[in-house]
Amino acid sequence: MHITNLVFKNFMGYKQLTIPKNKKEFPKGLILISGKNSYGKSTILEGVLFAFFGSKIFRGRNAASFITYGEDKAELTIYFSIDNIKYNIYRKWGRTGSTTTKLFEWG
Repeated sequence: MHITNLVFKNFMGYKQLTIPKNKKEFPKGLILISGKNSYGKSTILEGVLFAFFGSKIFRGRNAASFITYGEDKAELTIYFSIDNIKYNIYRKWGRTGSTTTKLFEWG
């Protein structure tokens, strides 16, 4: 699997995050996420895990705890490819318990 793009909206400390920027894709191979302490490196990894597996992978935390303070809902979109077939997974949830998860295949 090759993750190509990440889009977060109201996920933990990120009001809006799109990486890489300018409609580029992550290169194939190993990706390094670096930065100072408390700059959101772990949050990016948690967002990827949450998009694929939901909040149940984080024992003891409910989905609402991942929503940015002061916001009612969050969204994650992960674009990836497997064997040259492009996909994206979209997950949206709110503090009220409403949730939407969709997987798209782009051929």
